[in-house]
Amino acid sequence: MFFEHSNGQSRVFNTLIIFAVSSLLIRQCLANVIWDNGGYVTTGAYNMSQYLQADDFELEDVVSITTIRFWAVWAPYPSVFSGTIGWAFYNDYRGKPSSIITSGFDNSPTITDTGDSIQGYPISQLDLDVGSVVLGEGSYWIGLHEGLYGSPFDGTSIYWVLSSIQQGYGKLSDNDLLNPNWNIDSNDDLSFQLIPEPSTLLLLGLGAVMLRKKRSWTIFTLDYPHRSE
Repeated sequence: MFFEHSNGQSRVFNTLIIFAVSSLLIRQCLANVIWDNGGYVTTGAYNMSQYLQADDFELEDVVSITTIRFWAVWAPYPSVFSGTIGWAFYNDYRGKPSSIITSGFDNSPTITDTGDSIQGYPISQLDLDVGSVVLGEGSYWIGLHEGLYGSPFDGTSIYWVLSSIQQGYGKLSDNDLLNPNWNIDSNDDLSFQLIPEPSTLLLLGLGAVMLRKKRSWTIFTLDYPHRSE
């Protein structure tokens, strides 16, 4: 058991334990992802310049998504890429994207070279700032496209890298950029992660600190909480 007595030393140790646990929780929250569709592979990728590309995901609770992380290659590297990625979140209807919930674009995504490549073209990690997209429990899709979402093909080519795992319905695509029917399917999945708003998750860690009362309480005992006088 932990400290049952409320002398000065036990108060100090209890406080240190609370803050240590809180710090651990905070670090875990900052590193957390809401959905992981798998890491990238070095065997293939799909064109997201001439096509809209989409993949599905599941949520178990209400979350605020701030970042879409995915992996891509473009050729020839590094000169051909407009620098803008359009994105959209869709509702799911019978295994396909249906109505758009919200959409936008990031014209300055954070780009990180992974050190890996596909046929000599470097694989990059791209982090898209999507503001704060609040979604509840359920099934959804994300769609990505080079340029503004649904904009015409600009002559450059960027490819969304395949995922290392298969889950859900698999990716769908369409070259009708304005009114997609999502009639091009495959058994592949695309590599991406959805990253939540850190401040929301920090509350989980900070909540532990709030357990510390003005008057000292025993943190854990084997029988029942004991309030010291």
